[in-house]
Amino acid sequence: FSNLAYVEGRKLRSAGVRAAIASDFNPGSAPLNSLWFAAFLALVKGGFAVSEVLTGITRNAAFAMGVEKTHGVLKVGRPAQMILFEGTCPEDFFASPMGDHLKAVVI
Repeated sequence: FSNLAYVEGRKLRSAGVRAAIASDFNPGSAPLNSLWFAAFLALVKGGFAVSEVLTGITRNAAFAMGVEKTHGVLKVGRPAQMILFEGTCPEDFFASPMGDHLKAVVI
């Protein structure tokens, strides 16, 4: 909405950056609060691979918030908060630009 250029995933990858992907929800300049849409934009406009997007909304997001020792990956002894979507492969998560193919939430 602010007409800024998209992040270039290729440049970040080349520089070894661990990119976290999130919504920058702000009613004035970023009125969409959808993590799915932020991930979709990273994939189609930012040049990130599907695996990088999924890592960016899980492991790298936890690292960016300083909670990587307790969150970000599914591991025995950690809290498990999962959102399950329709599909049979990771690419199915991005099959529609409108997203929200939610099947279940597990806490």
